[in-house]
Amino acid sequence: MAPTQAQIDIVKATIPILKEHGTTVTSTMYKNMIGNNPELRNVFSMRSQATGAQPAALAASVLAYATYIDDLPKLQHAVERIAQKHVSLFIQPDQYMIVAKYLIEAFGIVLGDAFTDEIKDAWVAAYLQLADVFIQREAALYKGDGEWTNWRDFKIVKKELENEAVASFYLEPVDGKPIPSYLPGQYISLQLPIPGVDFKQSRQFSLSEAPAKQPTYYRVSGDRPIVLLSAGVGATPMRSILDAVLASPTTGTRPIRWIHAARRAGTSLFVEHAREVAAKHENVTATIFLKEVKEGEVKGQAFDYEGRLDLGKLAEEKALSLENNGAEYFICGPESWMLFVKEWLLEHGVPLERQHLELFNTGDVV
Repeated sequence: MAPTQAQIDIVKATIPILKEHGTTVTSTMYKNMIGNNPELRNVFSMRSQATGAQPAALAASVLAYATYIDDLPKLQHAVERIAQKHVSLFIQPDQYMIVAKYLIEAFGIVLGDAFTDEIKDAWVAAYLQLADVFIQREAALYKGDGEWTNWRDFKIVKKELENEAVASFYLEPVDGKPIPSYLPGQYISLQLPIPGVDFKQSRQFSLSEAPAKQPTYYRVSGDRPIVLLSAGVGATPMRSILDAVLASPTTGTRPIRWIHAARRAGTSLFVEHAREVAAKHENVTATIFLKEVKEGEVKGQAFDYEGRLDLGKLAEEKALSLENNGAEYFICGPESWMLFVKEWLLEHGVPLERQHLELFNTGDVV
């Protein structure tokens, strides 16, 4: 049942409280919830709990919901991103009720007598509405994955070293049953045992090859350029996107710019692959920035530019497709680097609708 208008007004009236105490509320919630339900340690990142990143991310989400509870379409992007993450972790509807219990209790613990019955009832109604939004969306995602709704055992059948710090693993299901296709740039979650503790931890990893079978609903028509900007391990989803776009009969001729930044040649990723693709396809260019260049490393092979990523230089050389109002930009790397790229593109006329960012961390790029 949706919250009443009076309850919506109450929730919005708590926005100043959320700004001041939101992270304390969510930290209290996680501490009590995981303490009383130790099996949830398999779900939540203990590292993100220790650093405070997870409570901060949830507090920001709760604040955003309170702000736009009367205009939910504005939360569509955030809901989709979170729902995708939840499905990768196989979150189930009953777990939302566990969160409800401890979130409402945490409000009471932190706010004390200020958390009146009226405010409590309003937040219960608001939370149940939000939970239903996620449950419905996640049910649709599970259905699209062939009803794959729980963890499956996989085995490593091959390992390839990509550079001195990154390896690619090829995984096959132990049960031999089919696995669903995926979109270029998507990720999966792996749940792994941790030495010295009695629980597992889940981490997300990019699928770095193009799907073997292109999904019928993945279509990007026209000749608008694609600019793939990555730093470090952020190149993993970019390789999948690059190969998939080239393999598609409807998008294979689009101008594609692969731009990668790394500290040194030993940590650059998929450079050889990008060079080979660019040599075979006249619509593809590959540009590499290395912060540290060693003697003997050849310009045009190991790198194109020495130093950090210089978007201004690329813009001067017409290598960013800024002159095309339809160009799409895919960005992945360290959070501070992504924020820099995002803001630079905004300042140079690229709206957020044409920027696609993936953060290898808890939360979102602000």
